[in-house]
Amino acid sequence: MIREPAVAGQFYSFDGENLEKELKKAFSFSGEPKASKNANKILAAVCPHAGYMYSGSIAAYSYKALKEDRTPKTVVIIGPNHGGIGPAVSVYPNGEWETPLGKVEVDSELAEKIAGGKFSLDEDAHIYEHSIEVQLPFLQHVYKEFKIVPICVMAQRLNLMEELGQRLADVVKDGAVIASTDFSHYVPYQEAYDKDFKAINAIKDLDEVGLFDAVEKYGISMCGSGPVAAAIVYSKLKGAKEGKLLKYTTSGDVTGDKGAVVGYASLVLTK
Repeated sequence: MIREPAVAGQFYSFDGENLEKELKKAFSFSGEPKASKNANKILAAVCPHAGYMYSGSIAAYSYKALKEDRTPKTVVIIGPNHGGIGPAVSVYPNGEWETPLGKVEVDSELAEKIAGGKFSLDEDAHIYEHSIEVQLPFLQHVYKEFKIVPICVMAQRLNLMEELGQRLADVVKDGAVIASTDFSHYVPYQEAYDKDFKAINAIKDLDEVGLFDAVEKYGISMCGSGPVAAAIVYSKLKGAKEGKLLKYTTSGDVTGDKGAVVGYASLVLTK
């Protein structure tokens, strides 16, 4: 089973050569990652999932940090379900995901360990979903060999995300977790900064409850609070002590239009 790219040519280039140029441009801000130090301190990262012209340079900060920290065998990528298709939590079961840079194998053994109960083996939720797909070229750019387990979340309930984080902590042995999210959507520039940093501060504190509280209290239109909460719970159970903000910006910083912006941030959760 091959999951073909759904947003190549929209969020990033459909041509492999041009895509590599886009990635190199994205890393020109953070710097190309150096060799892994095998420090094994980073347990999870938070990355945006907009078009590369908007958020690619922000995502690069997380991937540079992860590459320089270690080389995971499998990367679990958790993204929100934008399309409304599929069950509450969809774990992609097996096969390969294709991008213009090649194919990436799904870790079917780990996927089966994660699935069960409220977490379903399912492909349908992933067919058109972009939040996981746009992470793959970054991973292909920094790693030669790795597998993935894509997890698409529709029901972003705190208790369900706590269960997902616990399940991941139980079964992920030699891997890393990527939580895919954008922050405020289509609000004025200063409002995005003010609101988004309330969520970012909760992530830095490794406080999944505080994150959900901030999103509700301040009306933060963050699309992936659930995936981030699951990553926080997983990381704490694996020994994380803090979250570090690597970079934050908005679409308004790119386009100059600050009337209605989207917020983007890269963070890592570390021991």
